[in-house]
Amino acid sequence: MTEVFEPLGEDRWYSATLRLFGDSLDLEDAREQLPSASVQLSRKGDHIQNNPRFAKNRTNICLVSFGKSSAEPWEPRLLRLLETAEPLSGWLAHVRNLGVTTEVFLGYSSETGQGGGGISAETLSRIAALGLSLDLDLYPPET
Repeated sequence: MTEVFEPLGEDRWYSATLRLFGDSLDLEDAREQLPSASVQLSRKGDHIQNNPRFAKNRTNICLVSFGKSSAEPWEPRLLRLLETAEPLSGWLAHVRNLGVTTEVFLGYSSETGQGGGGISAETLSRIAALGLSLDLDLYPPET
């Protein structure tokens, strides 16, 4: 069988993150709902990444990262994200009703400026069923 897509190389990377942010986001509640080592919580007014050289957060933020690498495209990352988020659908709806933004953030970069990735209709439907927005960030090649 002929490969339709070239294998992923080190010249590109993909990332997927579940992002929740808003002044009404209770970070202690988020920690209880998402007991994972990959959860990053930041309070409004704290420096980004707790680094005083960076700006301060304008709101409370909860990030659940599903990795960044060249070896795996979006779809398998999104399936893991959905396995985490779907059991929390009621809680996600609750925080959204409090004014918290809930979204899936996808990043992609390629040194050549070429390539991309696909997401199946089934996966997009599952994301939509959770009421999650989809934010796509494409990074240009470094010059």
